[in-house]
This record gives sequence, C-alpha cells and structure tokens, in this order.
Amino acid sequence: MVPVLPERSDGTCSVQRREVSGENSVVLCAAGISTWPSSISAVYRKLEIITCRFGVEVHLCADDSQMYLFVRPHVTEPADERLLHCLDEIARWMQSNRLSLNPSMTQFMRCATARRLTQLSKSPITFCGQQIIPVTSVHNLGVTVDSSLSFRTHVNRVVSSCFHQLRRIKCSLKALPQETAKSLVNCFVVSRLVYCNSLLAGVPQVTLDRLQSIMNAAARMLCSVGRHAHVSDLLCNCLHWLGVPQRIQFKLCLLM
Repeated sequence: MVPVLPERSDGTCSVQRREVSGENSVVLCAAGISTWPSSISAVYRKLEIITCRFGVEVHLCADDSQMYLFVRPHVTEPADERLLHCLDEIARWMQSNRLSLNPSMTQFMRCATARRLTQLSKSPITFCGQQIIPVTSVHNLGVTVDSSLSFRTHVNRVVSSCFHQLRRIKCSLKALPQETAKSLVNCFVVSRLVYCNSLLAGVPQVTLDRLQSIMNAAARMLCSVGRHAHVSDLLCNCLHWLGVPQRIQFKLCLLM
C-alpha cells in the first residue's frame, strides 16, 4: 500500500491508497516549490501537464509536491532517469516563469517490502547540480512514511508524543474537573491518535497495540484506577471511546 495525503483547502486531509504487489517497488521524490498564493492553481495545472507527459504520478499540496513511480526492482535506474528528466523539465519551466525550485529541500526515497529493500539501489541522484541521497523515511503532512511502508517510525513518534502530553496533563489533574481533564486528553492526546489513522489499516496488530496502550493509560488516568486495572468497561461505558482498530474502521467508512 502506498499512502498519499493531499490536503484540502480547509486544512483537513483526504487519504488515497494504491495497491502495490510484493514484486513492485516505489520510487518517491518530494520537491519543494516556492510560489505566490495567487498563482498556485496555474502552477499546479502546469506541473500536472509536465508530469503526465513523463508518466509520473503527482500530488500537490501547499508549497510541496510529491511525485512517484511504480516499477520493478530490476528497472529502478530507468525509472530514476525518467523522474530526473521530469524534474529537470519542471525546473526549466519554473525558472522561465521566475519561480523557485529548492533542490536542497528535495527528498528522494525508494520504497518496497522489507524483503525487497535489499535489492534496491542505494545510489544517489543528481538534481540541479546537487546530489540527493536516498532517505529511509520522509515527513509528509505530519505523517512519517518509511521505505518499507510499515509506519513503525510514525507510530513510535506518536506514542512518544502522546505519553509526553499525558505526563504533562497528569501533573495538574487533581486541580481540574473531570470534564475539563477529558477535554484536554481529547485535544492533546486522542487527536494525535486519530490524525490520518486510516493509513494504519492493515498494519500488524502489535503496532496497533502500542497505540491502544496510550488510550488505556489515558482512561486509567482519567478514571483514577490502578495501572493494571482492566479498561474495557472504562473506555466503553465511562469515556465512550472507541478502540484504535475501531477508530481506523470508522475513519475508512467516512472516507469511502
């Protein structure tokens, strides 16, 4: 699965997923583009025309663009060349229109299953006179996408951030009414769990269990029970919270 997160004008994110067989790898490149807000629509239309000419798929949001190709592991070099030709054409067009493309902010990543990653080339690419070394993860609209598409890095960051917020809320918990504390947890913890959580559909249960442990810890803290107390009834009857797997299913249903 390859996740794509184009941002809407209201600041929310839609999610698209494309099936990729185990024999395929993905070449990704994110290019930073600087332009004036009034001309963004015209720039986007031209970028879509150029990328379509080279057979490169593109998603555009704010001042960043994500371009990607789906190829076999043994033909990554021709795909790299096609992607570079597309980027060079974009750079020439932008220069002729007094726009700026920032190669220093450009990231390049090759994606595949964990078994196929070792078969992919680790050689850098040269773009606008700068060498770009392939990275193992990229940060896109608040989501960390890793080269194996396992989202372990993203989950690790979410877990660390949520527990940090829980510790901060716990320091002042005794001075807060129950509903106020619950609102704080919803704002600073649960909101991080539900952000783009539809991307986690299909990940191993052990990954979801780490996120569920955050909700369990928040429920025990709000209901003032021991760390080993069962939380199923607390989540359902007291806080009226869905578990992490159910939240993912709910988000997918909303997007369908």
